[in-house]
Amino acid sequence: VRSKVSMPDALVVDRIPAGFEVENLNLSQGVSAESLTVEGRNVAESLQDRRIKHKEFRDDRFVASFTSSTGKFAYMVRAVSPGTYVHPGATVEDMYRPDLNARTASGSVTVTAP
Repeated sequence: VRSKVSMPDALVVDRIPAGFEVENLNLSQGVSAESLTVEGRNVAESLQDRRIKHKEFRDDRFVASFTSSTGKFAYMVRAVSPGTYVHPGATVEDMYRPDLNARTASGSVTVTAP
């Protein structure tokens, strides 16, 4: 039997593979968040979701904390170096009950030169 556990203080950490950089659309002079959609949802709206308490666009990861057990978010990365890289699994945990956690599968990604 599988039960759902409420996680009102969730922290999501998605580590970015080497060879990529997280694009902070709030600072970017290129593509704007308003012009992008994911699954029919505007990325700017996703980043302004009131359930997201905090978000960080770091060099090697994207971090977000939520006030709800459910939520969707999107962010953009840019390939900067050709090669084959390991993509570590993302993690989610309750910030005050770290025994409640999960991890996605890891994978790999190949970037080729244009």
